[in-house]
Amino acid sequence: MGGSAWSTSNLLSGMLDTDQEPYCDGNAEIRSLAASGSATDTPGTAEQIYAGMAGLLDGGATVPGHIFTASVTSGSGSATTWTDLFDSPVTNGGAPNGQFNPGGFDISSIYVDPHDPTGQTVYATVQGLSGNGLNVARVYGSTDGGAIWSNLTTNLPNAPANSIVVDPNDANTVYVATDTGVYVTRNISSCTVPSTPCWSVFGTSLPNAPVIQLAAFNEGSTSVLRAATYGRGVWEIGLVTAGRAMTTARATPISLTFPEQGIGTLSATQTVAIINTGTITLNVTQVSIIGDFAETDNCGNPVLPGDACTVNVTFTPSQTRQRTGVLTVYGSISGGGARRDRSRSR
Repeated sequence: MGGSAWSTSNLLSGMLDTDQEPYCDGNAEIRSLAASGSATDTPGTAEQIYAGMAGLLDGGATVPGHIFTASVTSGSGSATTWTDLFDSPVTNGGAPNGQFNPGGFDISSIYVDPHDPTGQTVYATVQGLSGNGLNVARVYGSTDGGAIWSNLTTNLPNAPANSIVVDPNDANTVYVATDTGVYVTRNISSCTVPSTPCWSVFGTSLPNAPVIQLAAFNEGSTSVLRAATYGRGVWEIGLVTAGRAMTTARATPISLTFPEQGIGTLSATQTVAIINTGTITLNVTQVSIIGDFAETDNCGNPVLPGDACTVNVTFTPSQTRQRTGVLTVYGSISGGGARRDRSRSR
């Protein structure tokens, strides 16, 4: 429509525009945006949106280096309620007091993991570096929409981080672009341990220039990572998962409902079967769960075609009302897999 249909009713970020109250009397600039894509995939459903702000010396005003999030449906307009995630705790450091982005540097990129349909698995990069008494975390991750962050910087060089993407074939594989090149990890969860050297240089022969943007995707039978550099062109390399054989799988049942359960008490176990519906072996690389839930599984061994592994789920409510969670199984399945648990506490 050529933009002719835009009006103030389309404005989602009223708290950063109009009169700038109560946040941004200095007209703070949005530096990066990301969204879960749910509203696009299923019209009428909520889409989780994240906005990263510019830094202290780059137009960040009173919210430099903050991240805001909102749940948006089509046509929600300026009534959208945004939550500032800046004060969310960092469980494994980031600053002596566990503060997020204490230097107030630019949030250079935000990436919502498409393997998680809830939009709650999100990564952010910080365009800053350590020095002058600051120990700067340059990569953060969260599995609960930014309510709790993890510092994923570990052994990355002391250089600004500019972009981050998740491998479309494996949610455990993540790529990050910095001023010194591109780095990869095959096990992003291991990056929460500060002493673990989880990041490795990815590829060779890039020009000596900052890498400012990454894109990872499957194109026909090719799986590629493209890297845009500052003034030295765009480069392409195969993903580490390129050529890896994929299978198909399904979870049964597709959801669990627990009966009412007393706060702080453990429920009876319910079981989910992960069935290999393809023609080659399924290798499960990780099983994770969020919410007031816990899981144990026997999915560590290869699952032959037609066979299944099982995940046992329990529920320990932390408060009243309905509690929800997501169980995610990662493996040699294109796009990964997930299902939602629902339960009620009393």
